[in-house]
Amino acid sequence: MSWRVFYPWLGVVSRKFCASVSTLFFLGALKAPGTWGSAAGALFVALAMAHLNPVLYVLLSVAIIYFAIGICDIGEAHFNMKDPGKINFDEFAAMPVCYLPVYLSGAWGNHFWWWIFAGFAVFRFFDIIKPFGIKRVQNLDGGLGCVIDDVLAAVFTAAVLFFAGLFYC
Repeated sequence: MSWRVFYPWLGVVSRKFCASVSTLFFLGALKAPGTWGSAAGALFVALAMAHLNPVLYVLLSVAIIYFAIGICDIGEAHFNMKDPGKINFDEFAAMPVCYLPVYLSGAWGNHFWWWIFAGFAVFRFFDIIKPFGIKRVQNLDGGLGCVIDDVLAAVFTAAVLFFAGLFYC
């Protein structure tokens, strides 16, 4: 059974629209699209998610990842490429995971924008370097491989921010 059975809405939503979302519209056409997707995700967390209650934060994070897998799958099919650089919705979707331990611990405090920047910078490091087998995960089928490697980079980022929060706060 294919993981795609969990995405019945893919047959209803316009493929062209999904391809546009997969590149975050115009951001995928800019130089360094992964950086722009990550920046958009960090800004989304800062402006829209940072003040949610913990349950909504986690649910929204999971929902974004769920939709990203389907949307990036359509994007890959549309561009006929495996995880092309112009698809940056995967970075956007992973960013809330980066901040989860800082958010749940309440460490945002007076250094909110410092945490946002630190999460962005550490995530870009892990997303570019792809250590600890993250690169192999990209080989998973379709949108799943496209998104999960970024989610793993976000998990490593979350661990770094967690330990930074222990020493910093």
